[in-house]
This record gives sequence, structure tokens and C-alpha cells, in this order.
Amino acid sequence: MTIESMQLIPASAESDWNRAIETTPHDFYHTAAYHRFSQDCGEGEAFLAVYGSARRYLAWPYLLRPLGSGELRDVTSVYGYAGPLAFGCAPGDPFLDRARDRIGRLWLSQKVVTVFTRFHPLLENHRWAEGAPWEPPLRAPLVPGGGVHAGGVSVSIDLTRPEAATWHDYQSGLRNRIHHGRRLGLASEIDEGWSHLEDFVRFYHATMERNHALSYYFFSLDYFRRLRQALGAHAFLLLARLGGEIAAAGIFIEYAGSVQNHFCVNNEQYLRLAPSKVLLDDVRRWAQERGNHVFHLGGGRGGRQDSLFGFKAAFSRRRHLFYTGRWILDPIAYHALCAGIRAAPDFFPAYRAPLAGQEGLRAI
Repeated sequence: MTIESMQLIPASAESDWNRAIETTPHDFYHTAAYHRFSQDCGEGEAFLAVYGSARRYLAWPYLLRPLGSGELRDVTSVYGYAGPLAFGCAPGDPFLDRARDRIGRLWLSQKVVTVFTRFHPLLENHRWAEGAPWEPPLRAPLVPGGGVHAGGVSVSIDLTRPEAATWHDYQSGLRNRIHHGRRLGLASEIDEGWSHLEDFVRFYHATMERNHALSYYFFSLDYFRRLRQALGAHAFLLLARLGGEIAAAGIFIEYAGSVQNHFCVNNEQYLRLAPSKVLLDDVRRWAQERGNHVFHLGGGRGGRQDSLFGFKAAFSRRRHLFYTGRWILDPIAYHALCAGIRAAPDFFPAYRAPLAGQEGLRAI
């Protein structure tokens, strides 16, 4: 008989954390290094909850955040695509009910009021959280769209296909813009020493201002320096140049055969040329040459099929559903925290809603 047990691993125990998830497909978003980076940036205390055995397990990385000065907490996920990982089981396996129940009881012991996570569209790891509702004592009223919630679509490029087939799938307008940009002299390069990181941050902040982003998304220069340090050889800064000027820049993360479009922005002085289109095409070629199998472009703001989604969709017909998970573990505390707060119907948890008049932007 296999004995199943519960482990709670802090991000500081990096070798234990990574060893716990190494046998199942995952992305850099799930690693101890990325969670420790988020913790060091003040996002919350990072943990990996693992229930099961070497034969099968459910592993859920999360950030634990304080609520005010009391003992209450809530659970959230790191910036990007995280969510639970599973090994040795399939959706609908009774083991998952036991594992979710044990992890939920752990959260209750940590005085958690709500749980929110973004799932990974390519890994489809929302499957490990959907199905039967939480077992008692976690059966609680859900918010509108609560539980596992389909919240949009993301785009990826299959790098295993021939170049001609990939190029053919580009929308004709995109192909024309890329040809035009190259004729003008747009060309991309890797900034090996990240010597132009300050330029990237300047372009990034200008982009956030144009999109009326919440202050949360105005990541500082120090944030990006920490990101580079945390991810090491997995993180790359690439530039698109026109002559001696930087026209676009992006940070891309390569991990386990996939490349993530983590941040990609234009220099607003060259917006009319859409230089990021050339940059993304060059990154796609670079990623393919390095033997990666997928380039994940991501989705629109907040998962919406907006202009950002349309920009990415022009590169590929390949789509992935994007899910979030949201649960109320302590309804009494939740409604008390929400008293007097006006939040958009889809904002969760409502007690963390931005101030009235702030539209917000959730880049995913």
C-alpha cells in the first residue's frame, strides 16, 4: 500500500521544490526560482503544496498574502501562467478529490479566505482543479463565474512545422508589414548583456500609460533586473533596431522546449512601423533554430479578444483556452471584507478591486 502524505515546501528550499515537480511537465512559472522572485518583489510568501506519493501527486504552487493587520490571508498565483501540476493520475481520478481536499484544509489552517489562480493554457492544468466541488468543509458559495472559469484565448506557434507552412499561416497584412519593415532595415539582435534594459523599461512604461494600466503593472527597473537574475540563462532580452535606434524590445523566456513572450513593447517613436511584428517573427525563427517546439504569444488584456489579441492572432491559427480558478473558502470573512466595496462583476477577490475610476489592465 502506497502511503500518501502532505508536504509544504517554501521557495527557499529550491532543490526540494524543483525535485517535487521534475517528473511532470511544467513551465518556468512553476519553479522555485520564479516564485522566490515574486516573493522578493513583495507579491506574497511562496509555497508549493504537494499531496500524494512518488507514484502520484498533486502539486500546487501559490503565493500567500496577508489581509490587513490580522491573521487572515488569501492565495493567489504568480504573474503569468501557473496553477497546479499532477503526476500519475487522470482528470476524474478519486485521488484528485482527496488531494484537493487536503490542500484546501491546509489553506484553511493558514486562515485563507479566497483562492485565485491563473492556469497554463498549453499545459491545460485547469483539469486538475475542475470536476467535483471542494469537499466539506470547503463547500461554499462561489462568486459569479467561480470555480474553474474559461476566461479567454491565447495564441501559440507550433515550431515543429516547416517554415513555409508557418509563414503561410501569418495573416497577409502581417506578412506585408514584416516585409515592409525589413525593407526599411528593421533587424533583430540578442542583447547578451542586457545593456539596453533601461530602454526596454522606458518603452514598457510608455506602453502601460497608453493602455491606462493599474499602477501594479508599472514594474520597475529593479523588478526586471531581479527577473533576469532569478531566471538566469532562461531569460533573453531581444531588440529590433532601425539603424542605430531601438524600435522594439522584448523579454522572452526559454524553458523545457517552449519560449514565452513574457513582455514585448514598441518604442512609441516607431509605432507606425509596428517593429514588434518583425521582432516576434525573428524570435520565432530563433526559437525554432534552438530546437524549441512552441512559441507562446499569450492572449489579450484580461483574456479579452481585444486589439492585443488580434495582434497576436495574426501570427498563428493555433488557439488555447485560458482559464482562471476562484474559490471562497471563508464566506463570512469574504463578505465582511467586501462590505462597502464597489467592484466590477468579474473582479476577484472583490475586496482587492482597484479604486473607482481605475479601469485596470491584466496582461496575461
